[in-house]
Amino acid sequence: MKVMFINEPFIIEPLGIGYLASAIKSEGHTAKLALYDKNLRTEIELFKPDVIAYSVTTGKHQQFVKLNQSLKKAYNFTSVFGGSHPTYYPEMADDDNIDYIVRGEAEKSFCNLLRSYKDDKIINFEQLEQNLDNLDFPDRKLLYTYPENLNNPIKNVMTSRGCQYSCPYCFNSIYRSFYKGQKWVRHRSPENVIAECEEL
Repeated sequence: MKVMFINEPFIIEPLGIGYLASAIKSEGHTAKLALYDKNLRTEIELFKPDVIAYSVTTGKHQQFVKLNQSLKKAYNFTSVFGGSHPTYYPEMADDDNIDYIVRGEAEKSFCNLLRSYKDDKIINFEQLEQNLDNLDFPDRKLLYTYPENLNNPIKNVMTSRGCQYSCPYCFNSIYRSFYKGQKWVRHRSPENVIAECEEL
């Protein structure tokens, strides 16, 4: 299956997309990154994706919902929304142009969705990956599709997931509540982090 991730032009690497791309590629799917700019429709017409995936935050979600509505009129694809906004506001799935939303950490659930489409539009939380060393490194080839990102001297490496604090201005305490009974703060091994840095 061909999956296109659409993202805004970026300086800080969207590692979530990189991790998802690595996960779906390990199952034989093809991934492509396209930027939300004037060349987007050309990219879609050349790649002909089966799935278009958006990772959206609150405040940015409206522009991607409108973009998806526009693209649905012109192309045949399955739309999947993930990221923080759909995680906290699953009612996004009420939009007829949104086929699925995936909530929470999505490496497992997105791969499961691509294996077999579900009747329910809301794909809820899978068990958290407890051993982060089991995750493939983010797909840098995908993230560096565009020269400006490849040539950016600042590279990012995520060494852990979860936060032990519950600051009142942060989403973390609510996010953690979705995974009650599971170990929330998880760390990669130093050897695994160093291997990624050496690869970079």
